[in-house]
Amino acid sequence: MSMLHYLNEGHGPLLLLLHGIGSSATAWSKQIERLSGDFSCLAPDLPGYGASPDPAAPGLQAIVADIAALLADRPAHVVGVSFGALCALGLARHRPELVRSLVLADATLCRRDRRPQCRAGSGPGNRASHAPGAARGLYDGCQRHCRNRCTPLAAGYRQAGFDHLRRR
Repeated sequence: MSMLHYLNEGHGPLLLLLHGIGSSATAWSKQIERLSGDFSCLAPDLPGYGASPDPAAPGLQAIVADIAALLADRPAHVVGVSFGALCALGLARHRPELVRSLVLADATLCRRDRRPQCRAGSGPGNRASHAPGAARGLYDGCQRHCRNRCTPLAAGYRQAGFDHLRRR
């Protein structure tokens, strides 16, 4: 079991915030700033991200065990984004007594036997997702804002779980 690094601010019902791949607890800083008046916001660096050590064992169950240990039998409202949503769902499945409510955002949740149906919306028949320049113009004027917001997040990123690999 890994000892997770975390941010913990505010008072009120416990709100667990789980980040996605390539991120860390600091991705939730603006939400914590706004929600900490009503909630006790707990945002861990998932194993292998931010200041948390690499996972003790491979697989989702080890990560869920780390999250459950951090909660210390305190039920929480759980919000997960991307990979954090997968972790949140794992927590709800394996430790339902710790989940008061569940929000899954930007989750890729698909059974292996249903992958062809899940991918149907991104296939060659879906012209909108493959139209050249479809997103051009949607983000004009926000590059500076994104760069200023993302640079501190990227500075806290480190690749997870690759320390044991050697180059030949």
